[in-house]
Amino acid sequence: MPNDILEGHILACRSCPKICQRNPYPFPAYYEGGYQKSLMIIGQSPGVEHSYKPMPPHLYLDLYKENFKRCNFHSYLNRIGIRDSDYYFTNIIKCPLKSGENVDPEYVKNCSRYLKLQFRLVQPSVVLVLSKTAGVFLNLERRHKILDLNFEGVTAKAIYSWHPTYLGNLARKDSDELVGELRSLLRQSGVKCGK
Repeated sequence: MPNDILEGHILACRSCPKICQRNPYPFPAYYEGGYQKSLMIIGQSPGVEHSYKPMPPHLYLDLYKENFKRCNFHSYLNRIGIRDSDYYFTNIIKCPLKSGENVDPEYVKNCSRYLKLQFRLVQPSVVLVLSKTAGVFLNLERRHKILDLNFEGVTAKAIYSWHPTYLGNLARKDSDELVGELRSLLRQSGVKCGK
């Protein structure tokens, strides 16, 4: 399936009644970065800061990508030393959740079909999972280890780590230690990391 068709399907999705009832409807934010990248990064869902007043989908997506460069996730990737041009970023849940909202299993069930298609399109060799929801879905059990992942016919090395929000709650020394450990694991997996 070409990526423009996939994007059209995601934008047209109305599978989750709870999300469809919101006004304005929160357009999904489904990826950042180009296809055919060796590194795929998976988060949980777009932050609430990405839910805006009604606007055409193409303008919303441009705004999402612009704001992605200023969010915590992007800062975290910079700390690790991953360049913007080297990864494909997506979330297992495509629509923004309300602040403090728990993950509804229905969201994961409905959005997982798009993650499966993204795997087939991107064909990553390394997958960095920064979400407990995504880690559970992909059956990853151990954090900060290089794991073998076979998903949708794609064989890759997987590294399961913590969400950047968790690191933000740690003392700087502990946070730096985890970031350094993750950088080392990525390098062992063949990912070029600066710093």
